[in-house]
Amino acid sequence: MRRLAFTAALTLAGLAACVPEAPEESAPPEAYGPPGPRGGGPAPPMRWMPPDTPAGWTGPGGLALIGEVEPEALPDARSRGARLVARYCSQCHGIPSPRRHAAADWPPVVRRMFLRMEHMAWMRRMHGRGMPMPMRRIEAPTPEEQRVIVSYLQAHALDTVAPEALPDGAGEAAALFARLCSRCHALPDPRQHTAEEWPGVVAHMREMKRASGAQDLTDAEAARIVAYLQAHAGTEPAGAAEHRHR
Repeated sequence: MRRLAFTAALTLAGLAACVPEAPEESAPPEAYGPPGPRGGGPAPPMRWMPPDTPAGWTGPGGLALIGEVEPEALPDARSRGARLVARYCSQCHGIPSPRRHAAADWPPVVRRMFLRMEHMAWMRRMHGRGMPMPMRRIEAPTPEEQRVIVSYLQAHALDTVAPEALPDGAGEAAALFARLCSRCHALPDPRQHTAEEWPGVVAHMREMKRASGAQDLTDAEAARIVAYLQAHAGTEPAGAAEHRHR
């Protein structure tokens, strides 16, 4: 009996040594820079998204995909950074415009995405050893590719503005915009979109807030914010700046 137990223990130890460990983040945290204004934190629990997941939403703990673009519409589309963003980010959702986040917000956002990709790639390698098979074949970028992606996204990030630098910053509408629209992301420059674009942008933000369970703006608050943004809007459509960098 002792010999049988000893043999069984050796067999189990050998099997355990053959099973690779779950992946850790391949790039050190400092490679992503400090957390953004909203903070980074650990990756949220994994959730496999079905193929019919609506564009623009990745589910609880995910991100609203606002400002998706085609590969050729990315700024400096032929650069290595743009090609890596198109290659890796399109595995699970549409390609995000770099202007979807401020430069300070991109590092924690992509860190969560990198961790998810690494975990899904690991689960595919573990398929057949008792682990469920991810619904998609996912590749994770190398640490060097991760740094290139972060640098590219930050170089072409959303133009932001400090509350005190807002046009008509002493007005009630500017204060409302600064207070409500900086809860989830950096405060966008009103010139980031045209007067025609801002109603749709604000409406999409409200949809994402409702989908995530966050408190929505009231219709009156949204109307005042839209009116303020339109009064101080830019004259160039959002996509034009990205095409200009091609």
